[in-house]
Amino acid sequence: MSGRVPHSAPMPRSVIEAVTRFERRHGSCPGDPATVPCSTVDMLTTPDALRDRVRRMAPSAGVTVVTGPVERRLLALGPSGPGPWLLADLSGQPHDSRPWPAWAKDHLRVHDAHDWISWADVDRAGRERLNSPRVLLVGLYKPEIFPLPRFALGIHDLARAARAHLTGRIRLMDMQLGATREDILTALGDQGEAVDVLGLSATFGQHDLLTDILDAVHALPRPPMILAGGSLSARNEQVLLSAYPDVLVGRAAGEPMITDVLDHWHGELDVSGIRFAGHSHHRSSTPTSVTLSRRPSIVVTEDLGHGLPELDLLDATLAAGGVAQLETSRGCTSACSFCPRGHKGSWHGTVSCPAFSGRLLMGFLRPLPAYGGTRP
Repeated sequence: MSGRVPHSAPMPRSVIEAVTRFERRHGSCPGDPATVPCSTVDMLTTPDALRDRVRRMAPSAGVTVVTGPVERRLLALGPSGPGPWLLADLSGQPHDSRPWPAWAKDHLRVHDAHDWISWADVDRAGRERLNSPRVLLVGLYKPEIFPLPRFALGIHDLARAARAHLTGRIRLMDMQLGATREDILTALGDQGEAVDVLGLSATFGQHDLLTDILDAVHALPRPPMILAGGSLSARNEQVLLSAYPDVLVGRAAGEPMITDVLDHWHGELDVSGIRFAGHSHHRSSTPTSVTLSRRPSIVVTEDLGHGLPELDLLDATLAAGGVAQLETSRGCTSACSFCPRGHKGSWHGTVSCPAFSGRLLMGFLRPLPAYGGTRP
């Protein structure tokens, strides 16, 4: 099947109802949802696209947040001054069925948790949690190594874990899709949208590209917190930390690490408590070493997004003639002594991993019919 994505898709009824209810209390009437062009795919897969359109519809909102995983987006509208927020679960499921992160217990109170839409009390710390930090996750790429674009599963897995944590704004870039070194540096310094946390995913053959970007980022007046992940980073941990002691290097599946990084950014976790991260917190310390022994792979549980990816760049990947894939297990069934991917852990399949139950997988795939008229 092939076709064109509509230039401006109709706004979901759940969003219109939420905006209307908010404006009746805090403003006058909602704006026209057609004033901001947005495709169906963008609204379903990219929180910032939906957020930008909602901001035009809800002029009385001082804060507009779209977060949560792709099949359970959470729309949060906060007033400019004091007063209650409006929280809408865009999947239509009641708020009390959501696996809320631990931080929400002390900073957010839903008035009617049995409904999908409710007023809520959100304190200052909760507001900061929902809205910050700004995170940019980048997949590196060299066309001579992998000429065919592949869906960047790693950064999309991390985006899902971060959004399931309901913390910050997550943006993705993929050099397979034309993003350049200069584009990355420009994104880091956007006025009013400066990036707080930069994650770089690198695989074998990309060390020179990784270090070139790291050098350029460190030369910025106010460089962000930097994470380096992927097979290459794990293998070269000591090399990277010797040259860049302020970088955190991922040693395993990144979902626990990214949520801990978000907690650390908010001052609730010391850097030494960030799971599966190699670091040199002080320049004089000796870099931690990576173990090449095979250990159990990380089970990505519900609070970490179930191990299913977000879909931000799926449409762009398919449009570029690329392919997409979905993991149904983690780790490797072998333990070869020469393998440089020991950090991935031993195989952990679907039998004892509830993440890939039929119910959850169908819920994850529900947004995909939007692609039916646009991609083969």
